[in-house]
Amino acid sequence: MNPVKFTLVIGLMAASGALPDDLQDLSERGGAPFKPMREKPEQLQSEIRDRLRDSLTLDDAVRIAAWNNRDIQTVLAEMTASRAERRIGRMPPNPTLEAGIRFGEGERRADYALTVDLSDLLFYPLKWSAAGAIFRRDKMKAAMELRGLIAEVKTSYYRLQAQDRIHGLLVSMLENAQTVDALSERQRKAGNISSLDRAVQEESKQNATLALAGIEIELLSERMNFARLLGIGASETPIVLREDSLEPPPGDPAPDELIRLSVETNPEMSAAREDIFAAKRASTLANWNRLPSLRAGVALEQEGSKSFIGPKVDLQVPLDFGWNAAAKAKAEKQAAGFRLASIQDRTVGDIKAAAARLSAARKAIRYYRDEIIPLREKVVEETQKQYNFMLLGVYQLIQAKQNEYAARRGLIESQRDYWLTHTELERISGGPIPHSATHSGGAQ
Repeated sequence: MNPVKFTLVIGLMAASGALPDDLQDLSERGGAPFKPMREKPEQLQSEIRDRLRDSLTLDDAVRIAAWNNRDIQTVLAEMTASRAERRIGRMPPNPTLEAGIRFGEGERRADYALTVDLSDLLFYPLKWSAAGAIFRRDKMKAAMELRGLIAEVKTSYYRLQAQDRIHGLLVSMLENAQTVDALSERQRKAGNISSLDRAVQEESKQNATLALAGIEIELLSERMNFARLLGIGASETPIVLREDSLEPPPGDPAPDELIRLSVETNPEMSAAREDIFAAKRASTLANWNRLPSLRAGVALEQEGSKSFIGPKVDLQVPLDFGWNAAAKAKAEKQAAGFRLASIQDRTVGDIKAAAARLSAARKAIRYYRDEIIPLREKVVEETQKQYNFMLLGVYQLIQAKQNEYAARRGLIESQRDYWLTHTELERISGGPIPHSATHSGGAQ
């Protein structure tokens, strides 16, 4: 199963027209083509219903969430608001128009003045640059939230796949336990087994019943969560997942490669770098703003039939000469640098820990698939032969079969853990994980 590129979702989100063009580069960063779609909302809902009628793939689940998830729509609406704030921040300083009129002794006197803040005009390029950095930071934060939401969809999908398969195994285990329980009851009535042996078989049936009830509750809860993530109601068509293989790819990238990838594609790091850029611009502005603020323009005065026109200058002198604003801007610049370093340290640690869990899950999959399950199957086969020759009883045969079911459940859970960790690594690194045929954590 190929992991869905989270950045493709950003292209799909343009279907509703909610995605600003400025976000196109987010899809390009992940190597996913930007494919704008022009369906109307009713057409999208029809498309969603059509996809839900068939068995759902991981790609389908991500697409439906991209079109329909309320949290994703909220993030995109906030991104549109941030885009408007960027435009506001990039506007040149507004000119000020002053007017006054006075009457006295049968005469009228009018004053007009048009001025502009020359300080703001002088530093306009710096403010423009800072506003752009703030927008790019907000864009990265939106990408980070989108990445997290898509990771939730994928995590829920993998859990449902595993729970469905475990449910099938537990049904078979309960049927075996019920068969043994019924047989032991008949033998107890015939006086062929002790009360202790009968109680042991009854306990096995009860444990199997409880295990099946537990997985059914987990399935119901996860299905409701999955429906919520897709933005569909619980009363809609039941979701059926396609039977995809949970086998891992041939190999996984080394932790160093994932760390390098995260530096390039992790939106949280990108947002922190934009914070630093904006903080540097703000610090430069604060230092220049320690100078008196200068407004200049033209003034017109009318007194009776006489008119006077000439330049006008206003000089605003800060009482603290901007020391406090400059100190604040410097501290914020330092804090932005520390924040980036902290994110880098945390990301490196998270990647190494997740890569170790990925390697452990791969080893467990190999061990179950190549060692434990074949051995349990052989035990069942040999026990069946012994039972056919009446050298072993039915209880030993059924117990061997139960042990085989338990091993198969262990394999499914290891495969689930692998893909959940794989999804977490995608979220941490910030993009699709390149697979390697040479580095597999020691398990081929």
